[in-house]
Amino acid sequence: MSGKHQRRNRRKRVATCIYCGFVGPGLSKEHVVAHALGGTEELLYASCHSCRDVTSNFEADVARHAYGAYRSRHLFPTRRPNERQSDFEVRYVFPDDSFIDERLPIEQYPSVLLALRLPPPGIMTGQSPTSARPAIEVDVIGDGEEIRKVQQRHPAAVGWYLTDAWAQNPELMAWPFVRMLAKIAHVWLHKIVRLEVHEPLLNGIILGTDQNISYLVGGIDGTKLSPPNANEVVVPFITADSEMGFVLNLLPGRLPPYVVIAARPRPPAQA
Repeated sequence: MSGKHQRRNRRKRVATCIYCGFVGPGLSKEHVVAHALGGTEELLYASCHSCRDVTSNFEADVARHAYGAYRSRHLFPTRRPNERQSDFEVRYVFPDDSFIDERLPIEQYPSVLLALRLPPPGIMTGQSPTSARPAIEVDVIGDGEEIRKVQQRHPAAVGWYLTDAWAQNPELMAWPFVRMLAKIAHVWLHKIVRLEVHEPLLNGIILGTDQNISYLVGGIDGTKLSPPNANEVVVPFITADSEMGFVLNLLPGRLPPYVVIAARPRPPAQA
């Protein structure tokens, strides 16, 4: 494949807001994976100003709070390089419940990631739509030796954590993170399918009007799907009921795969 063709695929032109359907001036490009997380694939003229604000806000929440230290440590792209944090505050907690707050330069901060463990999408396991939040567990993934070095700064401490509110209560990231997963699948859907044949399902989750997140978005465990290869970010599949889904490999090799059901077949037109 030529470089020119690759660039053209990465910048498909849509000319309508893929979230609300607006057609008119002011449409902007939309990344599949957020620029802040290293995404390069784009749709051109694909988001209106209002919807762009919505998606930018929850993507910024994830990029800054859930993965801010990791992004700074590994020099992920940013549109504000002068604002990149050079240190982060860590709280060491001791057996008597006392604590010490200490700022660590970014080069000493361990490469840790918060990883949500989600149940499989309810639609794939015969569940009914529900507005109840799914059962969520949070894993901390990182280099054990780097983590030990941080702990050894205060050996008497029973633990340490970032003082950012999201680090203290990682479930705060669940709703923005799931909306971001839905957005990635929704944008990719618009790159590869004919929408006169497929009906998108994720608009409400992305825009915050649909709370049935666990019905369409979840983890890969329990789905019988194979994990993607290390270099695959978005892998499409078709369910037994002909829904269009995607396995998402966000930060390939560093986070667990997630599964999103993005569209269903449109009913045939009446004669």
